[in-house]
Amino acid sequence: MKMTEFLKMMTPVLKMLSRNGVYMDDWKYVDAYDRYVRMRGLGLKQREAVRMLSDELQVSRRTLERAFKRLAGDC
Repeated sequence: MKMTEFLKMMTPVLKMLSRNGVYMDDWKYVDAYDRYVRMRGLGLKQREAVRMLSDELQVSRRTLERAFKRLAGDC
């Protein structure tokens, strides 16, 4: 299957995701967000939880903070 064929097939889904503010790379952080929520529930401070996940995943803290903010929002 060519890329254009795939994109044509997925256009309705991609439009819906775009309208709802979902970024293409957000799928990478869904599991990390679930872990972040658990860590916060255990009493860890926001900065400490993000720092730990950032070190583990080797992405910047700011990248995680932005992704978590989007993932916490409503569609």
